[in-house]
Amino acid sequence: MGPEDETSEQYNKTLKDALDFSLDKFVQYTDEMIKGGNAMTQAFGGSRARVSEMMSAVSEAAPKMRRLGADFNQTLTSMQDIAKATGKNTLASADSVSKLYATTKVIGGTVENIAKTFTEVGIQFGIVGNELEKSVVSVRDMGLNAETVMKSVVENASKLNKYNFEGGVQGLTKMAARAAMLRSDMYETFNFAEQVMDPENAVAMASTFQRLGVSVGNLADPFALMNASINDPGALQESIAKAAQAYTTFDEKTKTFKMNPQGMLTLRQMAKETGMSYENLSKMGLAAADLDKRLSQISPTLNFKDESDKQFLSNLGEMDASGNYVVKINDSQSKNLADVTQEEFDKLIEEQKNAPKTMEDIAKASMKSGEILVNEVGAIKEAVVRGAVSTSFVKDNLESFRRIITVPATAGANTFAKTELFNTQFEKASNSLRDAAAQMADKNNKKSMGEIINDLGSKFKDQGGEISAIMTNLLPQFTKQISDQNYKKGSSEIGEMANQFIAVAKEKLGGGKAETTLSQNKTNTKKLTQAQMVANTLYGTESLNKTTNQNQPLTSVVAQSANNTNTHTGTITIKIDAPNLDTQQLIQIFNKKEVQEAIWNANYKQDKEMGKVK
Repeated sequence: MGPEDETSEQYNKTLKDALDFSLDKFVQYTDEMIKGGNAMTQAFGGSRARVSEMMSAVSEAAPKMRRLGADFNQTLTSMQDIAKATGKNTLASADSVSKLYATTKVIGGTVENIAKTFTEVGIQFGIVGNELEKSVVSVRDMGLNAETVMKSVVENASKLNKYNFEGGVQGLTKMAARAAMLRSDMYETFNFAEQVMDPENAVAMASTFQRLGVSVGNLADPFALMNASINDPGALQESIAKAAQAYTTFDEKTKTFKMNPQGMLTLRQMAKETGMSYENLSKMGLAAADLDKRLSQISPTLNFKDESDKQFLSNLGEMDASGNYVVKINDSQSKNLADVTQEEFDKLIEEQKNAPKTMEDIAKASMKSGEILVNEVGAIKEAVVRGAVSTSFVKDNLESFRRIITVPATAGANTFAKTELFNTQFEKASNSLRDAAAQMADKNNKKSMGEIINDLGSKFKDQGGEISAIMTNLLPQFTKQISDQNYKKGSSEIGEMANQFIAVAKEKLGGGKAETTLSQNKTNTKKLTQAQMVANTLYGTESLNKTTNQNQPLTSVVAQSANNTNTHTGTITIKIDAPNLDTQQLIQIFNKKEVQEAIWNANYKQDKEMGKVK
């Protein structure tokens, strides 16, 4: 059989998944790493400058979080929550993330709420986990419910900036722990402290306590009252509890604590003057009486290392029918608190001291043994596989690959995905269709159906040429956008190859030496349309010379007819103003025999038609 709360089948399935080191898992973890980087990029405002660090941070945190039973999505969510809570683009370390997540498993709440609550009072998220860990241990060492006490600590964290707690979080924890033992509402204590911070209110309140016959702690002294309200609200809470305790009695018959009749009247007056509720004051008084009775039953022969050890032992006691507090020594033995020996106490305290000390271990203490085994084995797999997929080689190449895909796509959209480029063309097409339909419907129209369709086809053909020219003229803009980017991330081989490819493509499309030659002539030329460039290339350079008479010929070729009986020789001078064309390639084209013959024959045919030759 598997663990105590799982069937053998469930256990084996879960463990099998934790031991799965297949290629599919590597692919899955690679996808998750990319997802993590993208998610953190979004949380950080969209910049991918640190995407490699983000991928590593999520991958490093995953194994630690897996030990706590958290999957990848919970890891990612926790890291995003920390970023939201702090309002900074700070990548939380694996230790900080796991510590805060473990804290939520022990005391409840969310990572975002805990991080935000303490960040707002000046305690950074990287520190708060350790502070709360110490608090949980101290609360547990007193024999109190850590979840209950720590919930109060988190809820009252804002008070750390309003009052001077000794030790900061630890001082607040001490007050919260004492409030739990006194069944006190900390909110009412803080409200009372706010009142007596004012000197006039402090004097009036001290006078009230004196009139009521209360002379406990610092309540009857206005200066001590003011000091406690600012520097030690925990002591103020203790004084109020002691004042209320003075009006309690223990009923031997019913074995219960009660408020005496005079105390009921006095507490009502005290509640009216202090703003605290009668219910809260009475609860504090009864709890203080119960606590004192517990402590009074502990044998005076016992030695305690500190006060928390004594509190721990007293909180283990449970009152029986005789009014004595009984402590469970082991599974089979219980003793009166007064009869516990030093040896028995030392054994009890040793077990307590040997309890888990870190927040992660405390969180795991409540897990089933099967969960712990599966999580620990799964953490090993997480460390191995995520360690492999998060190497610089993988991360850099993945990011370079992303750039190779997204940059051209983005450049294409920036260049071509513009409504204004094509709405005129679509309007023309719509008008052509509308005119054709009107002609077909017109009984007086003399055109045949074939003629109408032929005219429509001619219009669409002309329009297709216009759209082609638009796209062709936009290509240099698109080329520039993709060639200006660096596709290499870190030491990625894919990025290096992409940069080399773009460099070659850029040269072929008009970069490099050819681009330099053309730029030299730029100031002396006018921009020509595609149709003008084609016409000038095929039918001469007269019109071109009017705008580029300052330029030198780029090339000269001699063409000779393939017809041996009509051999013609001569020189054709061609000047070209065509941005983003490689002149060296054009020279090679014009030096081809078949191209020279075609140009010569076309020119000869035109001259013959014009009567220049016979």
